[in-house]
Amino acid sequence: MTNQQIAEILRSLSTQHCLRKADRIEEDEEEFTGKLDLRHLSLWATDVSRLVRDICQLNMETSGMMSSINLSFNNLLSDEGAIALANHLPRSLSEVHLVDCGIGDLGGTAILEWMDSAHGLRIINLEQNNISRAMRERFEAFANDNPHVMIVL
Repeated sequence: MTNQQIAEILRSLSTQHCLRKADRIEEDEEEFTGKLDLRHLSLWATDVSRLVRDICQLNMETSGMMSSINLSFNNLLSDEGAIALANHLPRSLSEVHLVDCGIGDLGGTAILEWMDSAHGLRIINLEQNNISRAMRERFEAFANDNPHVMIVL
């Protein structure tokens, strides 16, 4: 996957934030290293769903290349976006950052279900979301059963 391909996918969303991020990605002289940083882009759930789906459909190699995704501070992502992410994120990701994304218990449940089959996961950050105490306890139980995964709530 190249910076050009990622930039084209971001441009397809046509938002001002995504267009600026696409320009910055294209200007970066280093090739994609597997860490996708999409913080502060004001992405909606539908944007995130399309973005992740399109990136993962570039080719089969892409899923193996992507090691980290950071969608933090896209507070419009919501439960709907978290559910879409859970349906499209590669199982090989080692890091997922979803700080302040407007995720509640429905989205938390979908992320937790994705985590059950995410064989490469080492850290997931869900700080500043609308997750209930009961859902936090479910994440803590997962962490107890999977000590190799650090969960930040």
